[in-house]
Amino acid sequence: MNNKKYFNIGNLVFWILLLFLFLVFIPFFGHFFFNEKMVKEWEKEVKAEDKQDDEWGDTEKEDTSSVNGKINIVWKWQDYDRKWHKISFAVDSVQLNQVPGFRESQGNILNVLYGKLHDNSLPIMDPMIKAFKAEIKRQNYPRDEAYMKSMELIASAVQFIPYTLVLGDEEDCPCEMPFGSFSADCKVQSDGRGCCSGVMPNGVYAPAEFMYHKKGDCDTRSLFAYTILNELGFDVAVMVSMEEGHSVLGVHLKNRSYPSYGKDASGKKYFLWELTARDFQLGYDVKGNDWESYLN
Repeated sequence: MNNKKYFNIGNLVFWILLLFLFLVFIPFFGHFFFNEKMVKEWEKEVKAEDKQDDEWGDTEKEDTSSVNGKINIVWKWQDYDRKWHKISFAVDSVQLNQVPGFRESQGNILNVLYGKLHDNSLPIMDPMIKAFKAEIKRQNYPRDEAYMKSMELIASAVQFIPYTLVLGDEEDCPCEMPFGSFSADCKVQSDGRGCCSGVMPNGVYAPAEFMYHKKGDCDTRSLFAYTILNELGFDVAVMVSMEEGHSVLGVHLKNRSYPSYGKDASGKKYFLWELTARDFQLGYDVKGNDWESYLN
């Protein structure tokens, strides 16, 4: 009986000691179960995602194709929170190809020209506007942030495209401007130094042209953003300063106050939003004291 008792106690001590050793050395056991293949596959996926991010940031990459009379267009950009967005849509190729001819047939009275280019581009851009609307809905912004966040989504998309100087017939590219040197290849350049000349009248592309070519300077961008945001229900305007030779987006907001603003003919106040520089948010100071609405 006593021998059996000692045997049971010894058994218990043995298993306690074995359990103790297992717990002490278990961290080292993981080394023998290391799955190198699994880790390599994970690293491959991470690198693929990084490569995709690099491609999304490459605005020179061709993002259009044509199928059955439709031109497929893709826009990719980062918002102010460094979150990536992507929209894709198809527009009618015949209508789009007619836009340059329509633009060139218009007079050079600026506020009249803006209105005509907006009206002509609007039906062509309907698929893009719907794509923007779907992207805003997909973000599911909190109710108290949705109004501003939705505008920021559009503004950041415009700002993400590198600047391209657009000139009429009065100046040629390449050229030297007070704000930099510009080349004449009329391509989107990552350094923002591309230049297009002979864009008549007044060196401004129609919103539909900016949608497709992604080329434009201040007035082209302001008119494009106005076309999108106005259709989405925002109270916006194209603001122009003759003193600065510049154009920005104007936004009317109730119960808000920002330092930079202009007015329309009725005295209505519009806060100024610069669209030629990435990450320039509404409320940042904009130079000029003679800002007026040319389209609202």
